[in-house]
Amino acid sequence: MLGRPAGRRHNLRLRQGQIGRALAALAALAALAALAAVAALGSLAALAALVPFAALGALQDKAALAVRFVHLVPGLP
Repeated sequence: MLGRPAGRRHNLRLRQGQIGRALAALAALAALAALAAVAALGSLAALAALVPFAALGALQDKAALAVRFVHLVPGLP
């Protein structure tokens, strides 16, 4: 048997979509938590707490890119 089984590529796309949605939900939840902290505290310290969440957005983009190309790495399931 040569090549991949027929359903494997479809399953990979399905997993990519699930991971992307989970990361988007996590980023949205983190942003809501940060906004709630700013509203509750109303201080510059709370605004400074937003910086890690901006980094989380960048991390989400990198993770989505990595998931998109993970099938190119030989030896991964």
